[in-house]
Amino acid sequence: MARKVEKTEHDLNTRHAGLTGLLLLCGLLLTLAPTARAQTATSTPAATLTVTTLTDDAKTPAPGSLRYQVNRAKAMSTSTTILFDPALSGGTITPTRPLELSGNIHLLAQDAAGMSIGMTLDGSRLPAGNDVLTISSNTATVSGFDIVNFADAGIAVSGSWRCPAKARVTLSDNVLIVATSTAVGIEVGSGTRRCSAVTISENRIAADTSEPESRGAGIYITVGGFSARAVATVSDNTITGAGIHFENAGDGGTNEMTATVSGNTITGAGIHFENTGEGGIHRLKATVSGNTITGAGIRFEDDARRGVFPYDYDPGHRRIEATVSGNTTTGAGIHFEDYLRGGLTATVSGNTTTGAGIHFENKYGGTTATVSGNTTTGIRFESSPFSGWVTATVSGNTTTSTGIHFVNRSDAGSTRLKATVSANTITGTGISFEDRAGGGGHRITATVSGNTITGTGTGTGISYENRSSGGDHRITATMSGNTITGTRYGINLLWRAGGDSRFTVRGSDNTIIGSGMYGIKLLADAGGPSRFTVRGSGNTIIGSGTADIFAATSRRSPTTVSGRLENTIFNTKSVVGGSFTVHRYQAATLPSGGLT
Repeated sequence: MARKVEKTEHDLNTRHAGLTGLLLLCGLLLTLAPTARAQTATSTPAATLTVTTLTDDAKTPAPGSLRYQVNRAKAMSTSTTILFDPALSGGTITPTRPLELSGNIHLLAQDAAGMSIGMTLDGSRLPAGNDVLTISSNTATVSGFDIVNFADAGIAVSGSWRCPAKARVTLSDNVLIVATSTAVGIEVGSGTRRCSAVTISENRIAADTSEPESRGAGIYITVGGFSARAVATVSDNTITGAGIHFENAGDGGTNEMTATVSGNTITGAGIHFENTGEGGIHRLKATVSGNTITGAGIRFEDDARRGVFPYDYDPGHRRIEATVSGNTTTGAGIHFEDYLRGGLTATVSGNTTTGAGIHFENKYGGTTATVSGNTTTGIRFESSPFSGWVTATVSGNTTTSTGIHFVNRSDAGSTRLKATVSANTITGTGISFEDRAGGGGHRITATVSGNTITGTGTGTGISYENRSSGGDHRITATMSGNTITGTRYGINLLWRAGGDSRFTVRGSDNTIIGSGMYGIKLLADAGGPSRFTVRGSGNTIIGSGTADIFAATSRRSPTTVSGRLENTIFNTKSVVGGSFTVHRYQAATLPSGGLT
């Protein structure tokens, strides 16, 4: 059934009756107002061309063919709309060479009445490596086509020398079938000193299921060369068997990409952003919201390289700014990878992920993240293998299996982690901080408050572990107002640092119920001189399986352990000591002396 398509401004301006009335009115204004006369005299009316035949000959285009009308439109200085004769409804055009759009051309698969005519562009006769449609301007429209049998790109946009204000290439309501692993439904590329500004909306892109090698890309947007730019809005598309990929790959100058990706439905692949390239400044700013993704997730990756190792980068040279909100992913989650001290700023809120969680991997850079209101399997921050820093605020999330985890695996340099974790609802594994770094100069500062953790009989509610192999490590932790139920350990404090380190913990007003072994476990087993300081007050510990509080130091450990634990405890049981100096607390209020 034919479908009504919205007329563009260009269509409306080309109606002959309206144009005649407009000219008469302009003539009247010319006689009355000299200023208006001068302005009106310089305006150029839009033009409309009509395709009347399905034939295509790249060498000698037939009058009335699509290629013939495209060539005419390119020669015009005005905005030109190309429509189709209703007699061609349901027809197929098989180009022998790419159809090249430049200038202000609007190619609509509809007739003069605004009705869709179901036009197909078949790329099977194109030479290898050629696109069906190419666009080399920032003011063009392609809408309503079925594009099939292409080995390269169905629609390829190369942009122009600049991105004029409000100018866009609009690609909408097209159907593209990706038939090979190298094919791309829609490809947007900006080369040296070029800019592409595109709106890609309401297209349907699918891999050809009859072809075993059909999994190419759905939408691929890139900047490359020297000082290139892309501005893209990608919304409400349906993509099956392929995904959406953005790559900032410039090799010099300033290369920038701004993307808004919303309301898309993607099956079989996800949404991927990359900062790559070997030189220059790379900046990527993305807003990703309201997408539904099955079989894959959302990924940001900064691997842009500039200079020679050890890459003495200015953080402003490579930046990713990401806002990810209200998306639903199944089979994979949301992943950020910051390599080479570029600087990642991310706000992740209101997303639902199933099958995988939200993961930040900091390999050399600096990460600032706010993660709030998500429902996910888990949240993880990981630093490796070199120095970097992470500042994280994690609040109001619901995790269903793997909890919230911070780990430092750096083997060189120094790292900084500052985390605020509050008001989260966690089922399964709880909240953990691990220092497994080599070298020295690593710091973890954490505030954990108001979280509700429900275990399944295993794991730990809140855990801090220092298993580092170097010296000069510091963990400073504050815990308050958390409720922990049904874990193996309620709160676990483990110190097995290899050198001179410090561990300072303050815990107050936490409630720990039904731990399988210990309500609070403190174990100092450091390999070098360390200081382990604990302060606790107002905590309530009920019904632990083995002991409400276990505190011990290894006989080999030169660690100094000190502090006060003034808590209300119930149902305290004995502890078997083994090779440790074991402390049992049977009283309701613990003594104020040291733990050693």
